[in-house]
Amino acid sequence: DEEWILGIELPEDSEVLRVMQNDKMLDRVDDDTARYCLNNPKGAITITGDPKKEDGLVYELTKDYLIFKMHKDWKCPGRLVKNPTMGYYLVVVPEEWERDEERSGIAPIEPEGVKLEGYKAHYFYVQEDNEAIVFIMSGGEQIVLDFGRHGFRLVGKEIVADVFEERGQLFGERPPFLQILDERRWNEIGTIVIGEEGPGRHKWRTQFSPKENIKRQRLPRELYERCGGWYFIRIYDTDGMLLESMDFRFLNGLKDIESPHYPFPDPQGHKPVNLIFHHMVGCKVTFKPQEPQSDSLSIERNTEKTIALIPSEPEWDELTWIVSTDKKSITIIIRIDRIRWSLVERGAVDNIGEQMDRPLRAERNWFSPDLNKEIRIWFPKPGWTQEILVGFSKFRSTSIPVRIDSPFATVLLKEFYDINEIQDLEQCLELKFWVALNSDYEGGAAICTISPQCVEAEEDAPPEILSETEDTDIPFEVEEIDPFSIKSCSTCDHARVRNDIYWCRHYRWPHITRWIFKKQYSRFICSTPPRWEGEDEYDYNDNKIKVPHQS
Repeated sequence: DEEWILGIELPEDSEVLRVMQNDKMLDRVDDDTARYCLNNPKGAITITGDPKKEDGLVYELTKDYLIFKMHKDWKCPGRLVKNPTMGYYLVVVPEEWERDEERSGIAPIEPEGVKLEGYKAHYFYVQEDNEAIVFIMSGGEQIVLDFGRHGFRLVGKEIVADVFEERGQLFGERPPFLQILDERRWNEIGTIVIGEEGPGRHKWRTQFSPKENIKRQRLPRELYERCGGWYFIRIYDTDGMLLESMDFRFLNGLKDIESPHYPFPDPQGHKPVNLIFHHMVGCKVTFKPQEPQSDSLSIERNTEKTIALIPSEPEWDELTWIVSTDKKSITIIIRIDRIRWSLVERGAVDNIGEQMDRPLRAERNWFSPDLNKEIRIWFPKPGWTQEILVGFSKFRSTSIPVRIDSPFATVLLKEFYDINEIQDLEQCLELKFWVALNSDYEGGAAICTISPQCVEAEEDAPPEILSETEDTDIPFEVEEIDPFSIKSCSTCDHARVRNDIYWCRHYRWPHITRWIFKKQYSRFICSTPPRWEGEDEYDYNDNKIKVPHQS
């Protein structure tokens, strides 16, 4: 089983003979990094370097727990901090401690092992300042972790389209400012260190002390002169304790990235979208070749704008780009947020199914209690939403929670078996979903459609009319009128056909075969504003077609 390793990391150019904790030598993780594994969550850590210099106390761990500030989604590495503020945290505590779910909320991920006997790592995602991190010890006593109240933020011309979360926020045109919630608390800050991130030795770094009584600190001039890159910023209090650690990137030549899109597909599926890079003259935008190959991508380059047409297929949803000037370059990742779904068998962990963006043509027996069919609704990333609604109508839908570490929600179809709509064999149905976003439920996309169950009519039998009426006991009646000479679905411009499959553009009825259309819907007249413009037709590209000519 995988487990977290706790250790100390030294500068790569350090000349160190040994690292000690509680008078015991610490093991080095590997020969390529200056990282050493801790053997205890408590105790003094000392470093022995040049024999001519005095050994120094690096740090003394005094608490029963350790708090690590993580990158988004708890991706390694994390850094030890004095107090949590907001973001992703890993808290290492004695294994007999339990998370207080009433005050701290349900864990997004179950606790995991640590390479220290008797300890566990607990996951926390702190979104608001008033949230709590609380544990219950074996005797019932509560341990409440104190929160840092400095409220550090990097502010500036942030480019939000980038999702390269491991490298922090992306800023255009100039470096960001460092902001604090209460400017009076700058006097509690000792040193702010800024340095170039990434592998390699002898990278640029500098440090400064903040000015008091101003809300936003301008970062050192040397950073502006570097014109761009990937950097870290670490903030220490007057005792040398790390309060906050953040990564960020900036590039002088990049102005903005425009990525307009809607995560929910329309009935015909997702559409290609334009990704627009706004930049200065001389700035170059390059697609980093991956699968699929870059020759499938349409890119138009102008002096101050680069436009890429992103296809609608799933493999194009997340792409890596290099944006460069004559002095610096940065790597960014752009994700087109698109929701899809797949049909799998319950318990098929490795079978993700083919991801689709159009309604599945479902059979009613899919909902049988004897079957274990499920539809997985795939989101752009884990944590994208925490709840969805699924049902044949929004007001009578079922709430389904989504784990914060899961990229999909699971809809077990047999749980809808007893719903009245499924039992009514004459109904055509659409199973839809809505996603909890921005304090509301958005979407309403159909994930599957279910056709009525009926016996195929004889070819010479007169067609039947389905009319919208409150008298559900007599939904059909027989007439001898030619359906193609009256105003009905047979002549409405909203009716579509392709390869002998019929459907309504407004989904008053789902995708059905010709004989079902002729039997059930050829004379159907609905409340949706119909169109009878006459002679125009729809072709295979979904342009107008006249349904009777296809029958």
